[in-house]
Amino acid sequence: DFFIEANATANAFAVTLMPASSTTGRLFCFKRTNGGANNVTISVDGTTADTIDGAGTYVLAAQYDKVILFSTGSTYYILALS
Repeated sequence: DFFIEANATANAFAVTLMPASSTTGRLFCFKRTNGGANNVTISVDGTTADTIDGAGTYVLAAQYDKVILFSTGSTYYILALS
């Protein structure tokens, strides 16, 4: 399982998830630590049909926003968020 501290103070922060088929059963925890205008964007691999609860991206837009994603092997589900 993975924890990613995302600090977008200087620039926008982008993460591309690995294909869900290669991360079955894994949890991914993301937390944005900065304030300001730069967002943290989490995206799925564009070469697959994976989604994050049906969407291609998930954005952490405010300081201390967080999300926990779970890979089923064919998609990512949001288990918890702020």
